[in-house]
Amino acid sequence: MLNTKLFDHTILKADATEAQVAKICDEALAHDFASVCVNQYYTKFVAEKLKGSDVKVCTVVGFPLGMSDTRVKAFETRAAIEDGAQEVDMVINVGALKDGKYDFVRSDIQTLKEVCGKDIVLKVIIETCLLTDEEKVKACELAKEAGADFVKTSTGFSTGGAKAADVALMRKTVGPDMGVKASGGIHNADEAQAMVDAGASVSEQAQHWLSSDKKEFLMDTILIGIAGGTGSGKTTLADKLVESFGRDEVSILRHDNYYKRHDDIPFEERAKLNYDHPDAFDTDLLCQHILELKAGKSIEMPVYDYAMHNRSDKTILVHPAPVIVLEGILLFVENDLCDLMDIKVFVDTDADVRILRRTLRDVKRARPFPGQRCNAVPDDRKTDARAVRRAEQAPCRRDHPGADRTPLLLKC
Repeated sequence: MLNTKLFDHTILKADATEAQVAKICDEALAHDFASVCVNQYYTKFVAEKLKGSDVKVCTVVGFPLGMSDTRVKAFETRAAIEDGAQEVDMVINVGALKDGKYDFVRSDIQTLKEVCGKDIVLKVIIETCLLTDEEKVKACELAKEAGADFVKTSTGFSTGGAKAADVALMRKTVGPDMGVKASGGIHNADEAQAMVDAGASVSEQAQHWLSSDKKEFLMDTILIGIAGGTGSGKTTLADKLVESFGRDEVSILRHDNYYKRHDDIPFEERAKLNYDHPDAFDTDLLCQHILELKAGKSIEMPVYDYAMHNRSDKTILVHPAPVIVLEGILLFVENDLCDLMDIKVFVDTDADVRILRRTLRDVKRARPFPGQRCNAVPDDRKTDARAVRRAEQAPCRRDHPGADRTPLLLKC
């Protein structure tokens, strides 16, 4: 099994938002990755998010072209360290290397290592896709001479990523005592293992691969979100998926089980709360449980007691599986949940059919009627329309074949 400490979790795109960076940090903590690597703007933010953990803070310098003046790179490095960086990934000046200006390239790296000192790890990105084998060897030799801790294949922003042959050549050049990092172009567990076999010390990981304690490869989990109005048939569809594929292949999570706990509020006050609002749900806990399932860990899903208007003390043990099904009315309202979904399904059912189903179900469950939840019966049509609009505006990830950018609408 590939140890999760082999992997850095990286978000370096120009349009990365604070919310996306925060999610990367949460995933790194959940899966116990080696580090989170970000552009320098987010260094202080990431350092605060990872405080108290053994997940390292990594920042890039001279990224992605490596053509900054050495003084600029040194300034960036000092600022990054002051903001909490524990690892620095610098990019060499590829043009200078190709011009044979080896003293300059060595000095460029050495200057940054002097800024880093012994406590801060310096990794040198040589951008293998732009170099001949002879230039790769020379770049590795210069990095080693300059005192760098790692040589790294790629930025991920040029014409190619890591190749096992390049990793093997780099390992042969620097020897057993210097780190070699494979970065970019790694699409599955077999390719990751090939990099390790070739001599990589640390391999870059695609954003959503997660390790499993049951399988000898990284789990490629698909999350299916099923939303729709109350009584539309969401639960029935989710149960049918489990029945069709088998319980070993599908784990199911109910959004309703993640209503917030209100032990500090009397029953009479709990009965007046509006449970048809996104703020009624413990979204942070749900996201955390999804990440843990994707990491191959079992979770204790809470159980909600509708008669008591509160979370009960019971839990349901949910095991990791290749497919996670999440169902609930307001799933598509939450950005954090939508970002985790690979497939979104909206079950569209006529309102008169839904209210009949809801009435029969609530009587059977001793579940409070809408009028008991709040002072007015909620307008499901408004809720459903908002969910549809949210689903249309939040495209699914394209990590998995068949993942769609728009919700699949099922008319029931």
